[in-house]
Amino acid sequence: MRDDRAKAPRTRRRRAGGLTAPGRTAPSLIALGRDRSGDTTVEFAVVGSVMISLMLLMLETGWQMVTETALAYGARTASRFGITGQTTVPGANPQPATRAAAIQYLVTARTAGILDPMQVSLSTKSYGSPAQFGNASDATAGAGSSGSIVEYDVSYTQPYLTPIAVAITGQTGVTHHATVIVQNEPF
Repeated sequence: MRDDRAKAPRTRRRRAGGLTAPGRTAPSLIALGRDRSGDTTVEFAVVGSVMISLMLLMLETGWQMVTETALAYGARTASRFGITGQTTVPGANPQPATRAAAIQYLVTARTAGILDPMQVSLSTKSYGSPAQFGNASDATAGAGSSGSIVEYDVSYTQPYLTPIAVAITGQTGVTHHATVIVQNEPF
């Protein structure tokens, strides 16, 4: 019996991902079809991209909802201040010069920086009595006087955070609106 086999251990050459080791011939198409070493990578590429897109859309939706809530809160805060007839905002430094400026300031001041003050649009219309409310010819611009019915209409365009939302909607952001109708206190 020969001892040649014991002297040189046999080594197996393995192919990684369908590639051949140096000095070997290329595998046949049938062998490549049976090779499953890249299946997980391909599956992750397909499923992972969909999952990441869905997660980004959920993030975008949440951010737009936070913006909507902040705008509504700012509109309510401004209208509560407006019904009193005050012109001085507690804690504001410097103080806004007019009552209209104070109301505009309050829309964004209490929203923790979520709203950009330069992008907020505020429209106020006042009506002398409830019977006049809704009739555009009876509306007067401004926060009104004592006992007036006042409509505060605030709008804000929040840009999208992700390019996925831009690709889906074809727009660069969402325009949010908040309307508050109040009757001024006697002042």
